[in-house]
Amino acid sequence: MEKQNIKEKISRHQMTVDGRPLRLGMGCAWLGREESPESRRRDAALLAECYDKGFRYFDTSRSYGDSECVEGELMKAVPRDSGFLATKSCFGRNEDGADPLEAFRRRFYESFERLHTDYIDLYQIHDTESY
Repeated sequence: MEKQNIKEKISRHQMTVDGRPLRLGMGCAWLGREESPESRRRDAALLAECYDKGFRYFDTSRSYGDSECVEGELMKAVPRDSGFLATKSCFGRNEDGADPLEAFRRRFYESFERLHTDYIDLYQIHDTESY
């Protein structure tokens, strides 16, 4: 079986609206909500199946529980440049008396570790209480 390049594989699964390609993306808030190993495997398998079906945009967050960790397992298994990865974190929440900027920095770098990646395509700041 001949291996398809990534663009051919994506285009095979694309839908069109008024003749324009519709890019498929996935909100991952539900990933990793249950803590059992079986649930984690099921979530990872579904995410991998979505990738195989052509989904290339994945939106997650540290605040979604272990969603970033499940998404990170996919990032380890596929070429990193084959997908667009977005995550987010709040800014301004004071955790355990820590400086808000330091707490944000910690969450920011933890996302890279949880996602098993050296780059994130879009990092969103939300739920800001102050700048």
